[in-house]
Amino acid sequence: PLPHYHGLKDADSRYRCRYLDLVSNREVHAVFQARAAVMSAIRRRLEDEGFLEVETPVLWGEAGG
Repeated sequence: PLPHYHGLKDADSRYRCRYLDLVSNREVHAVFQARAAVMSAIRRRLEDEGFLEVETPVLWGEAGG
């Protein structure tokens, strides 16, 4: 963590400024590292099985392009 910073206390600030939360909170950083490792392993396994990763819009209420 940053020496002059002891983490964000406000949940809203933590979610709005994830980059600050990551550099100031070791536990949050460890969770993000673990998630990245799991996602990488899943992605690698599916690629080995011949699957193709396709990005799809998930936040829009209607299809667009």
